[in-house]
Amino acid sequence: MTIPKKLLANVGRFGEKPALFYKEPDFGEWQQVSWNEFGRKVDTLAAYLISISLKKGEKVVLLSENRPEWVISDLAILAAGAVTVPVYFTSTASQIDHILNDCGAEIVLVSTIDQLDKLLKTGSSENVRKIILMDAPRSSSAHIYKKVILLSDIYASSLAQSTSVYMTEIKERLSELSEEDLASILYTSGTTGPPKGVMLSHKNFLFNAAACAKVIELSEDDLLLSFLPLSHAFERTAGCYLPLLKGSAIAYAESIEKIPHNMLELRPTIMVGVPRFYEKTYASILSRLDGQSAYKKRLFSWGVKTGEAWTRIKAEGRRPAFLLSLKRFIADKLIFARVRAGMGGRLRFFVSGGAPLSREIGGFFDSIGVTILEGYGLTETSPVITCNTLSHRRAGTVGRALPGVEVRIENDGEIATKGPHVMKGYYNNEKATGEVIKEGWFFTGDIGEIRDGYLTITDRKKDLIVTAGGKNVAPQSIETVLIADPFINQIMVYGDGKKFISALIVPDMAKLEELARRKKVYYVSMEGLCSDAAIIAFYMDRIDAALKEFAPYEKVRKIALLWEPFSMDRGEITPTLKVNRKKITGRYRMELEKLYEDK
Repeated sequence: MTIPKKLLANVGRFGEKPALFYKEPDFGEWQQVSWNEFGRKVDTLAAYLISISLKKGEKVVLLSENRPEWVISDLAILAAGAVTVPVYFTSTASQIDHILNDCGAEIVLVSTIDQLDKLLKTGSSENVRKIILMDAPRSSSAHIYKKVILLSDIYASSLAQSTSVYMTEIKERLSELSEEDLASILYTSGTTGPPKGVMLSHKNFLFNAAACAKVIELSEDDLLLSFLPLSHAFERTAGCYLPLLKGSAIAYAESIEKIPHNMLELRPTIMVGVPRFYEKTYASILSRLDGQSAYKKRLFSWGVKTGEAWTRIKAEGRRPAFLLSLKRFIADKLIFARVRAGMGGRLRFFVSGGAPLSREIGGFFDSIGVTILEGYGLTETSPVITCNTLSHRRAGTVGRALPGVEVRIENDGEIATKGPHVMKGYYNNEKATGEVIKEGWFFTGDIGEIRDGYLTITDRKKDLIVTAGGKNVAPQSIETVLIADPFINQIMVYGDGKKFISALIVPDMAKLEELARRKKVYYVSMEGLCSDAAIIAFYMDRIDAALKEFAPYEKVRKIALLWEPFSMDRGEITPTLKVNRKKITGRYRMELEKLYEDK
């Protein structure tokens, strides 16, 4: 079975039921794409691609934000027997150029005029024979590159009425398509070097989605709000293929900033996110208390502590005492039901992946009756390897291996995995493939341990810090604890080869300014405020308290507060919000070295 065969089979099953939701900028209401319309558009676009001589196995680049056209384009490319090469919409012209050069794509689908402009700045665009533009230019006089055709014109053309002429060819290509055939090349974010193209087959994706479906229950009554980039394997599998396989509807958030508003409008039942999303949601909930009375703050704190005690006892398999259950019931009615209503009120669970989730933040959401199912995987594993489920969860872990997935821990602590989820290899890079796949086992580069079948991630093997004293320090373990602090927006721990651990911290600027007013700290710029001795001492006190259970050599001894956030545009964070340590260290080399000067 292949992706287009499996997904398009649902068109006849669900008919006029909604498959996708979106909101156009010019309209205030949500629009929907039915399964029938979804199927028609996939067929029409696949027919057009064949009509312009798209060959079987040819690479097609897809450069777009999350939107219905992304999914339609992906399915059309696959139905035509070709290979989808998704590109993050945040990519620079040089990054797009690298991908076009590496995969040799001659057809590109782009979402907007801005994305088209980036594409045309690349030298490789000269080798592109056709560009399909999803959005029509806002100005009728706008210049359109001669190789460009509007997607709307494809849908409106006579081709749409004569799709049947090409359906024989589409059916033939679908029948010849094998589950072992290459479905997509996903380029990694390249935090340690040039991006590598991860080759995933139809079987890789479908096996992973089906394995997830066995342990995470979805139905045609579910609505998933999508906001993570579809160019990433996590959203592609867990936030797209999995819900569509089960007949669940998908709505595409207008933007990151509008997610809270979209949650209220749509009332989703499921959302897939990375830890940074939950950290921001946690901080937002706490920030709403700032203007509340002392009584309401105490009431909220009491409720959270009550909820934490109740969930801890439940997690241990014990029955909470009647009085505690009564207190939790009262806290839920008075406090937590309102918080959940602010998320739409229908949420069954969140899914978290991509990086470790702070136990404090996970515990907080548990305490207010919001479940986060944390999992683990990589692009190279399609991506899910393990996950917690509603019936089998353990705090601080990333859950148990999916059905059909093998996981083991090597002698040096590295996590290795084997099964149908492991990639075919890196495109045009046999050497790199041989370094990570040995006798069918994929070596993840992550360090972890397994207890009672539950996997715990310690850190990335390549990120481990070895201090001047020879101690191994896992920076992510420290960062995961400290990022839960509402005064901290971003953090990177440092200290490889140094005599102690330090950190670069981007404060939450709103809270920092409020703190300055409260402490009567005078400043003329945010840069000056970040270097104020009293402010740094305040942060160090909070850091010391948060890391009190850590070993002496793991504790952060000095910090530098940065007034400018880490930037995706500069490559300091990836599209999935992971820190690029090499980029950040290079940019802030002087600030880091000052922390180690003897005074």
